[in-house]
Amino acid sequence: MFRGLWSPRTDVTEFTRCCFCLPLRHGLIAWGYLKTVLLSVLIFEQFLEQSYREKIAPMWVITTAVTIIDLIWTAVFILAGHMKHRLLFKLYYKYSVCFLVIFIVVFLANTIDDIIEIETGRDRGGDVTYLVYYLSYFLLGAIPMIALHGYVTLLVRSELLKLDRASIQFVNKVNDGNSPMCLEDEDHHSTTSKEVY
Repeated sequence: MFRGLWSPRTDVTEFTRCCFCLPLRHGLIAWGYLKTVLLSVLIFEQFLEQSYREKIAPMWVITTAVTIIDLIWTAVFILAGHMKHRLLFKLYYKYSVCFLVIFIVVFLANTIDDIIEIETGRDRGGDVTYLVYYLSYFLLGAIPMIALHGYVTLLVRSELLKLDRASIQFVNKVNDGNSPMCLEDEDHHSTTSKEVY
């Protein structure tokens, strides 16, 4: 059912440049380093924020764990870019697709839950300004993040296709001395040369 989703051979636009200016692999490596710096700052900020609290919140543990996992996969992504390692790129591509789907589902579920919570007035007394703030925050923060992650996933797919094409090698068996055609020609020449002498 999802075979086309995992396979980079579906009919989706293939990119040859990252951000329309950098070569594809170098742009992906640069994005990997930038993402590593941003994730490291985010993890540091999360630990700093938690140090001011007395209790460890379960949501903090989940968010920090997801950020650390993303940082580890980003390191794998950078390694794959430097080594031109097809298997690591494919693993990162699968992780990227899964992460994108999970992020969208969690984002939608969280948004719907908060809208229901605000509408029923369970938590914040039906404060409409909070709803506007919440929706604008997530629409301006989460939607661009989803779009950027989707774009990087398509770039990784393009690099996978490029590596697949580079791994195809053509062998010219005619010029090889051991090919059956060359052996037949040698036998033919040797018998004809015996007949002439």
